[in-house]
Amino acid sequence: MEFSSYFMILLWIFSELTTTRNAHATSVFQQTTLDVTKFGAVGDGKTDDSRAFQSAWEAACKKGTNNGKVTVPSGKTFLVYPIEFEGPCRLSSITFEILGVIVAPPKSAWMKKSADAWLSFHGVDRLIVAGNGQGVIDGRGASWWNLHVS
Repeated sequence: MEFSSYFMILLWIFSELTTTRNAHATSVFQQTTLDVTKFGAVGDGKTDDSRAFQSAWEAACKKGTNNGKVTVPSGKTFLVYPIEFEGPCRLSSITFEILGVIVAPPKSAWMKKSADAWLSFHGVDRLIVAGNGQGVIDGRGASWWNLHVS
C-alpha cells in the first residue's frame, strides 16, 4: 500500500473515534434544565414564588439524567420565603442557576415564621450555584441592621 492509502485509513479511523467520543460526551453531559416559571413562579417581586421553586427543585432532583439544572430566569424578581432544598438527588450533579433576582420577604413576614434560615441546601452532593455574573440574591439585610438581640 502506498503512503496516501495509509494516510486515508488513519484519517478515517481518527474520524470514527472522534465521532464516537463526541457522541459519548454528549450523552454523558446531557443536562435537564427546569425553569422555575414553568412551575408557576410569577417573578413580579410581590407574589410568593416559594412553591414553584420547591417544585422545580424536587422535579430536578428526581430526574434520572446525569446532570440537572434549576434556573431562575433573568429579567424577573422572585419573592421567596424561607425554603430548604433537600437531597439526596438522583443526579450526578445539580446546578442552581440564578440569572434573575431572588428577594427575601419583608422583615414583618419573618416574625410570623419560625425559620432561622432563608435559602438552604441540605443533603445535596455535587451542588453548583451559578449566576454567570448576573444573578442577585437580595436578603433585604438593611431592615435587620438595627435589630438588637440580647
